[in-house]
Amino acid sequence: MIGVVLAAWAQAADVDGWLDAVVLLQQGSTTCAGARIDPDGMIATAYHCVASGGRLRILERGGGVSGGRIVGVDVRHDLALITPGAVVEGARWLPLASDPPELGATVWALGHPLGSDPPGGFFAGTLRWSAASGRVSALGAISLQLDAGVNPGSSGGPVVDRDGEVVGIVSRRLGREGLAYAGRIEALEALRGAEPRGMPPLGGTLAAELALCSLDTTSGGLSAGVRAQLALRDRIVLSTTLLAPLSQRWSAARFSASDALRGDGRLGLRARLGTGPWAIRLDGFGALLSVVRLEGRPDDPLALISTATLTPAVGGSLGIRSVGFELGVLPGDAPRSFSGISLRWPGVVSVF
Repeated sequence: MIGVVLAAWAQAADVDGWLDAVVLLQQGSTTCAGARIDPDGMIATAYHCVASGGRLRILERGGGVSGGRIVGVDVRHDLALITPGAVVEGARWLPLASDPPELGATVWALGHPLGSDPPGGFFAGTLRWSAASGRVSALGAISLQLDAGVNPGSSGGPVVDRDGEVVGIVSRRLGREGLAYAGRIEALEALRGAEPRGMPPLGGTLAAELALCSLDTTSGGLSAGVRAQLALRDRIVLSTTLLAPLSQRWSAARFSASDALRGDGRLGLRARLGTGPWAIRLDGFGALLSVVRLEGRPDDPLALISTATLTPAVGGSLGIRSVGFELGVLPGDAPRSFSGISLRWPGVVSVF
């Protein structure tokens, strides 16, 4: 009985020590985990955690903060390597396992599940630098399947075996099924042995959001719809929006004519202010708007005629967390403006 208690205590102490090798990574509004994997402080994480390509902020468990540089990525295996701006002398690190884990082996997923905001109140001291135990459920050619509980913020964290060796890097969760997936360590070994290189320029994120826009004229109306947004390294942004006018026929009947937005295509540049969940997105863009006018015929005001035109515009937007605000101008002899709000849901749906 005493031996069992001592073994359990030693195991718990090991997990606590492993967490000292885990860091919290912030890039823009993204929060992920990473782990030091050699004495020089090299950090392994998931590629999708750094796909936006912005400035990195690395937080240590002991409170230290530094920057970092991405020196290698493997998109297919969802893996990335980072060299920190400052090396912590004597810092804990986790070696990479020389062999893949066995099916059914006990492992721990280390990271920051739902820890994008510093937990407080009832949750103080939890969520960040957290360990979830489970077993290896399946060994795939590219990934490991685990039954350990992971959530947003766990991504990029190490999956550690009983010997404290890294056997995988947390990549994703399959829906709400309680199945977690991690990139295999063999690909990380190959990435670490390759010549250091920066991020390739053609890569980034694909996001989706809900949009509500208004053409700001007396007879203008609201339009609601969806927007797809492709960001190349969070710098060049291309997007398209499909909108459906709300109550445009009523406005046309009241004002004899009504203009509403049906969609747009945009090309813009993005800048980020700060890191962490409250980072600000600033976009400036040029757009081509689809404007539809409904107006009554002179002989029958209730018989509405629809006319669509493509109109150039310029504008800008500001986003905080999942909410965005935008304002733009349609130049011309009689300049008009448009405004809108967006809800970044479901958010980033893919990386490349």
